[in-house]
Amino acid sequence: KGWYSPIYGFYKKPFVEYVEKRKVHTFACLFCKVKVRRYQDTTDKNSPSGLARHAKACIGEQEVKNAMESGKKPDEVRHMLSGRVGPVKLNCPTFDRVTRWVTENCRPFEIVADRGFQSLMKTGRPHYWIPHPTTVSHDVKKVFAVTRSRISKLLRDYDGDISFATDAWTSPNHMAFVAITAHLIQDGDIYPILLDFFEVPESHTGKALAHEFARVVAEFGISDKV
Repeated sequence: KGWYSPIYGFYKKPFVEYVEKRKVHTFACLFCKVKVRRYQDTTDKNSPSGLARHAKACIGEQEVKNAMESGKKPDEVRHMLSGRVGPVKLNCPTFDRVTRWVTENCRPFEIVADRGFQSLMKTGRPHYWIPHPTTVSHDVKKVFAVTRSRISKLLRDYDGDISFATDAWTSPNHMAFVAITAHLIQDGDIYPILLDFFEVPESHTGKALAHEFARVVAEFGISDKV
């Protein structure tokens, strides 16, 4: 049997299995470990609604809408999304570069929806697929979470001394902020790492700063390094 709707492009090619003696068509999501099953003894055995529902929740409604409106075949959709498979594989030129550019240059997520930006990106390449702002937001948060986890592991596994520093200041609009950094030496080079940057809506007393510092090192699992 062939599956031709673009929605199938968000899943690996289906396979047949039996669950409690019931025949099932199983679709494995490209972006997570979830498997969507369609039982073949039901009246809606060919309905893609369950697949669409999961895809919207997993990657975003706008991405599903873009794929459906493109009219592309499932293999074409898989090819465009191939760089986004997995927790941090953002190797697709579009998603990877846009996410990195937005992050490193502190651009708003909505900039990818700007008419001038889209015109520039699509000049000479009218079919260039630009991610939706919610997708960029999703990717930035995903990369942040994984990067934070890697930093936590690096600090936990580090067998030398780690130095910590804090800096507190008040912005012109009277918002109080604190930054906490960690500093370590590897191969003769000093590596400063920003652990957290947050608002402290109270006086920067020693007690308040100590409380926030303890919270941050505990979140990174390095309380024993202090």
